[in-house]
Amino acid sequence: MTFMKNVLFILFFSLSLNFAYSQEGKIRTAEIKTDIACDHCAVCSSCDQNIYIKVKDNTKGVRKVEIDAEKNIIKVKYNSKRTNLEEIEKAIVLSGFKANQVEPTEEAYNSLDPCCKKK
Repeated sequence: MTFMKNVLFILFFSLSLNFAYSQEGKIRTAEIKTDIACDHCAVCSSCDQNIYIKVKDNTKGVRKVEIDAEKNIIKVKYNSKRTNLEEIEKAIVLSGFKANQVEPTEEAYNSLDPCCKKK
């Protein structure tokens, strides 16, 4: 009986490792250029939260969002089997910010706090 338990355990463990490695191959990181005009995003965090919420709510498979307001870059770690760069750009644009070459709609841009708009 113990032999059978050991065999089942090894089989289950092998399948788990195989599944874990197959998932890892789908993970990608994108660096998206944007225009964040706010000079105090780290303090008020309204720009950051706006982008985080739009990306997380409007795209499936996003694992992590990092915003570097000084460099105007948004790094997004995502599962390429569940979403793609185009969908992530659309979500960022919904927050009122440019995403690479995609411009936000006037409505989304106007919804930004005054400090987040270009001067």
